[in-house]
Amino acid sequence: MGRYVDWAFVVSKYPRTERSGPAEEINSFYIPYAEAELEGRLGPYFTTPFSDNNVTVKELAADLTYLRLGLMKDADHARIKGEVDARIKRLIGGDEAMATIDGTIVQAGGEVVWSDTQGYHPIFGVDDPLGWSVDSSRLQDLEDDRDG
Repeated sequence: MGRYVDWAFVVSKYPRTERSGPAEEINSFYIPYAEAELEGRLGPYFTTPFSDNNVTVKELAADLTYLRLGLMKDADHARIKGEVDARIKRLIGGDEAMATIDGTIVQAGGEVVWSDTQGYHPIFGVDDPLGWSVDSSRLQDLEDDRDG
């Protein structure tokens, strides 16, 4: 069984897959490899593993499983593969957002994450904790913020 979809989900999206083989084989072989491909393609841009309520990932995982099963004619295979590739490209490019079941939008990991300690020297180190200190520039900035 996969992390994002199971055989029943794939069959609900593509009913003709029900005749393709034993569910145990599909759950243990096709689905995990389709999900791994999806994580490999989106992983550089999003944090993986994805949550199990990510409907965008569920749909794409079902599509990739269906493609891996190879149950369609070449023209259909090329069309669905093109749609999946285009969707992944839109997600990576920021032209489409991922959504969870409750409508929450998932942000791409490639965006800048801001930190209140960004630009300052680290507080912690690998040496003795007694030698750790706060960057003097940070202390000055905090003091300036209080005075301002």
